[in-house]
Amino acid sequence: MDLTASLLKKLWPLLTKLRPRLNLVLYGYCYNFCYRGFPKILFADPVAVITALRKSGIGTLHTYLSQYMKQFTGGQPCASYGIPEDYCSLFSMQIRELDSNLSAILISYPAPGRLIEQKPGVPLLAPHFTAILFDPSSPAQFTCYVLGQSPTGGTTLRCVSGENSHGNCGEGCTPSVEAFVSLLKSVRKL
Repeated sequence: MDLTASLLKKLWPLLTKLRPRLNLVLYGYCYNFCYRGFPKILFADPVAVITALRKSGIGTLHTYLSQYMKQFTGGQPCASYGIPEDYCSLFSMQIRELDSNLSAILISYPAPGRLIEQKPGVPLLAPHFTAILFDPSSPAQFTCYVLGQSPTGGTTLRCVSGENSHGNCGEGCTPSVEAFVSLLKSVRKL
């Protein structure tokens, strides 16, 4: 179990008393899956991951989510961390064709709503979406983007270039699928 998960498990009873609807652990999991777990899987074998997501869709995504949850919780039941047993149902996935040479796999995370603080003054910038842009005829060429919360409110577009390696690409958009697809069409690079 990593230090973040251990600390969050210890703090969970206090957090639920203070903010019963706030699930810091769930959004911490989303953040870690988005920037660590999923990139580790994706960048290890992008063709296999993109092919599996295109073929089996949400079932493949749920497999990746479940595998990472076991790592995140150290094999403990997710409910012991305050994460719903059916947490996979909070995620969705779709594939969009941006043009004849560019498609996007879109992963939607549970909507975070307002900015969540890990501790006073330290926001947890929860993700709204992950997008994998790829050429359907050559899925080895891809780019991974995340639309996440911004510390100033609003959203930020980030480019993910590996496990725990990501950079700011500028201001994001309204956290809706259609707005994100429009933003992706404007960046359009592999």
